[in-house]
Amino acid sequence: MNHQKLILFFAFITIVAFFNPLQGQCPTIEAVMVNGCAVNEPDGEFMIVNTGGGFNVDDFGVEVPSNTTGVNDNMGTAGGCAFMTPPLNASLAGCPNVIEVGPGDFIPANSIVVIMTSSGGTAAEYDWTPLCGGGETVYLLQNSCDRTAGAFKDYEAGVGDRTINISTPACPTNEATYFPEDLASGCDGNCGNGDYILPCVPSPTCPDGVQYGQNATDPCTVPPVTVPCTANDFDPIADVTECGSYTLPTITGSNLTGNEAYYTASGGGGTQYAAGATISSSTTLFLYDTTLPCTDEISFSITINTTPTANTPTTEIDICFTIVPPALISENVSVVENEITGGNGSLNVNWYYDMAGTNVIDLNNIGDLASLTNPATIYATVDDGNCESTTVPVTVNLVSPPDATPVTTTECDEGGGFATFDLTALENNIDGNGNTVTFYTDMAATNPISNPMNYNTQATTVYAVVSTGQGCDSQPVEVTLNVSPPLTADISVNPASGCGSTDVTVTFIISGPDTYDITIQVSDASTGATTVTTNVGNNDTYTTTITETTQFVIVSAAFPTGGCPF
Repeated sequence: MNHQKLILFFAFITIVAFFNPLQGQCPTIEAVMVNGCAVNEPDGEFMIVNTGGGFNVDDFGVEVPSNTTGVNDNMGTAGGCAFMTPPLNASLAGCPNVIEVGPGDFIPANSIVVIMTSSGGTAAEYDWTPLCGGGETVYLLQNSCDRTAGAFKDYEAGVGDRTINISTPACPTNEATYFPEDLASGCDGNCGNGDYILPCVPSPTCPDGVQYGQNATDPCTVPPVTVPCTANDFDPIADVTECGSYTLPTITGSNLTGNEAYYTASGGGGTQYAAGATISSSTTLFLYDTTLPCTDEISFSITINTTPTANTPTTEIDICFTIVPPALISENVSVVENEITGGNGSLNVNWYYDMAGTNVIDLNNIGDLASLTNPATIYATVDDGNCESTTVPVTVNLVSPPDATPVTTTECDEGGGFATFDLTALENNIDGNGNTVTFYTDMAATNPISNPMNYNTQATTVYAVVSTGQGCDSQPVEVTLNVSPPLTADISVNPASGCGSTDVTVTFIISGPDTYDITIQVSDASTGATTVTTNVGNNDTYTTTITETTQFVIVSAAFPTGGCPF
């Protein structure tokens, strides 16, 4: 039988184990201290196990090759001795990062766990520096039974193989078989304390699947097992762009130690931040965690954009609109928006019903306007395309347009068909409520009449708009301007001649539509000139008797109130 033998002559010489299972595989035995260094040998025995895919202590069992009754029984699920949490992790001398585990604890995948096989065991007899002196994470588990006999057969056991088995529900058989007699020859007659075995994958360099060893310089040195790298793995964080500030999220990932944090420099350097910290300026942060000999680090950028400020306006919004028919007449929103932005044309103004800025209102939508009380408080923000400010309150006044009444007026022709009109005299008839009335030459109300008190024009139609003090205008209404020509009056006499005493009929020819006081002068040689005044209209007559040649002449016509002169 070709049993592999291995002697270590220097305390710091290490052998890399060939059988390091990947995460997700069954647990494996990495090393067994079969001949402990303690005064009471059972107290110095231990195993080093790789957890494979990880396991719960309550599901783990160890079968030892001898002395399996009472306090010397198998351990965990394989026998009558349960596991317990070791009292002190300081017993692994030289290792700063030891985690004690016990019943109910889960040991992560691809981790190294040291199992003390007796409750009276102590690891203080050994130098553990080669295993975990660099801060590598190692788990420590202990048997709750105080063994009186060794769990493993040493060189005194004689000829024959011995088998150690570890098990979990998913992996019931994970054996390491060794030959105690080879321990004696493997340590050149210096066997005893510090004898260990290293299971390995059968190969030309390890034909029997096990190596035997002892540190010749210091037998009480831990067997040469390398702690595998169980990488910390952060969930990725995308680059962030925020307004004003950014709150660092909870760090997530796998195999994290609980000491993971954000840093301003690589390798855990610079300023450290915990999740929940507020970042108010652009920077690059690094997530860093380490479980020696492994570390993990990712970085991401944080871009903090400046949030613009909305100014609270002093001007109130006045909105003039009608519900039936729905129409937006006028509003001074642009004036108020200019106050809110401070005149910065690159900022957009957003309008909301609520202070939180979640319920948008459209100031050009009649339905939105009709839902407001009067007056109402709405809210505005500004944004620069990236960031939006907090809200500011704005008062809105809702006004219905005033009524306007069309009117007609007439003035007398002053020559050439022109007349002069005092349009302001018509304001009370157009409005009657003391509002401002403005006159325009066009229906679109774009060309105001500059001299409404002395407006000289031919007959035409102009337009009036009534405005409230809040800038709410009526629809333009017609103002009809008529020009009345001057009155004309004439007479005809019938008969024009006669013999002796003659009755004469004077017929009045008048251009006006009314009756007027017309004075005529009647003249003859005998009596001279006399006047006669009569109230007549067009085609009315006046009859008199003459005895001689008589002349009839209109000498005056009374100008009626509201009429035009002759």
